[in-house]
Amino acid sequence: MAEITEEQYRRIYEMLDRVNPVLFDCGKICGSSCCDVDNYKDMGMYLLPGEEKVHDMEDPCFEWLTDDAGDLGFPPSWKGKVYFIKCHGTFLCEREKRPIQCRTYPAAPHIDRDGRLCLVYSDMDVPYVCPIIEAEAELGSRFLKTTYDAWKILVGDRRIYDLVKERSLYRGDDVKVLYTDDGVQHNS
Repeated sequence: MAEITEEQYRRIYEMLDRVNPVLFDCGKICGSSCCDVDNYKDMGMYLLPGEEKVHDMEDPCFEWLTDDAGDLGFPPSWKGKVYFIKCHGTFLCEREKRPIQCRTYPAAPHIDRDGRLCLVYSDMDVPYVCPIIEAEAELGSRFLKTTYDAWKILVGDRRIYDLVKERSLYRGDDVKVLYTDDGVQHNS
């Protein structure tokens, strides 16, 4: 398993720029809760290993924090620094700069007991309710396929695979599968 390169991250960002989970701006139904730094001061995201290379740490869109991976309970394959970015709010948001886990939300990668990658609704601990997840809304088929294809590349990096596997074990197999490698959307 090879580490994801900066070029691969850029290609994945481009892939994900072309799709949205639903056909409308879902932020209009929840007040853009996932970007609401006024009400959720600690809102942010840990970047995947190497993902920081596609960002400018001087960019005013984000506040950058670093921690040691070992101190935060990341899988043992994660060594050294991990980067946490905090958004400065929708007024400074440039959507093309969103990290991968924001781009693929509300879907999340999951590795089932047979070792197959699939997509499920995110169970990330957040201080708000996502109406798409709450309603188990149908996600766009292009979004699901592109998100799956992106995560298929990403889990080729041992560190990312280990993180997804760890989260999947915690989540268990009693999950609603949205998409698998058979190309079938499972949430209808």
